[in-house]
Amino acid sequence: MQGLGAAKERWYTEKLGARSPEERRAVVDSYLQGLHWVLEYYYSVGPSQLSSDELARNELGGILVFTALDDSQEKEFCKTTMAQVFSDVIHPKSKLVTRPMPPPLPVGDRGFEPLICPGTTTGLYAPHGYPSLKSLTVRPELRMAGINVLGTASRKESLLLVLRDLRAALGGRTINTGDIAKSLLNTRCYVNWPYLQEARIERVSDAKEIWYATGHAHQAKTWQSQEAAKWSADAGQVCKGFVKNLDGTINKLYSTDEVKFPVQVISVEGKGG
Repeated sequence: MQGLGAAKERWYTEKLGARSPEERRAVVDSYLQGLHWVLEYYYSVGPSQLSSDELARNELGGILVFTALDDSQEKEFCKTTMAQVFSDVIHPKSKLVTRPMPPPLPVGDRGFEPLICPGTTTGLYAPHGYPSLKSLTVRPELRMAGINVLGTASRKESLLLVLRDLRAALGGRTINTGDIAKSLLNTRCYVNWPYLQEARIERVSDAKEIWYATGHAHQAKTWQSQEAAKWSADAGQVCKGFVKNLDGTINKLYSTDEVKFPVQVISVEGKGG
């Protein structure tokens, strides 16, 4: 049976795709940033903004402590409240103990402060692979976009976060797809924030052409009319995890399918987001 250390290493690698200490710190940074946002929202809503039902749900109760017990005869909280979806719990294998809430904090003591831990970096100073609403140049836009919601296109306006056009970000300078391709093809980048998934850039395209690498040479192909309708700014293979070989070496396992990303939302090592 593997010890706690081995299980911890496997969890970081397989679930988060984070093997190095830098990648793990980046995962923690992103989690703490999200927790900070949740706490800010929680404290921004006062009792006067809640309905009577919501106030009732927010009433403090006792602390429920569940302890593993194989031959438990526990009946509390085992009866389903959603009989059409879930059945009763017959064998809970746990014991419930109810404990009273601790006494209130002293006046002026807020207890847990909604603050990010010292040393956590966010926004423009976040690790590679972690673009956020603070570091991506976006603008809100209400539009009838037909967003897919549970398999059905939305019928009303949706709030979209629109990326800044790459040409506008260049401040009037002229740059073509070939120039971008020469600096990006066959390089590593990070995608799918906030999971810090490493990817290899295989192709770079715009509405007119697509660039790809053959060995050390770069070649371009002009889109046909049907192909031009499906173009995207960037495509690459995403790292799904790691595989351990019989000799003990570890290799990265990449997806066999290409995934497309706008070039504005990838983070390239040494080049920023």
